[in-house]
Amino acid sequence: MFGAPWIDPDIVFDQIIMMGFDGFSMETCSFTPRVGIYSSTECHGIRFRINDLSMFDPIELFLNITEILYSSFGEIEFLMDEDGIYLIDSFFSDERIRITIERYIPATNAYYKAMSTMESFIPARQEVLLYS
Repeated sequence: MFGAPWIDPDIVFDQIIMMGFDGFSMETCSFTPRVGIYSSTECHGIRFRINDLSMFDPIELFLNITEILYSSFGEIEFLMDEDGIYLIDSFFSDERIRITIERYIPATNAYYKAMSTMESFIPARQEVLLYS
């Protein structure tokens, strides 16, 4: 589940449907968080239920939702940790995904390109690993 006071869940819901994802169902919702930046403020969003884990790609869904929020509701503010590092940068190990989203370029392209590079690297690293 995710949401914020400024989200129109119907817009997000419709755009997620148009993307044709598999493996989950969803519904719009409203809730009031007890902690966090929207503590005690009514938020609107989407609740997900995973129906088929083998078909569900949480990274692709996350990236697409982030792009929907960024393009539909203006430039969203990415959260930083106490050291001033963007949380999304920490999650993806560098700033490329965030910058891609900020430039309105599909972040899934950058993600899958990085994953492709990683997959080709894994066999090459086997010969230098101390432990397998």
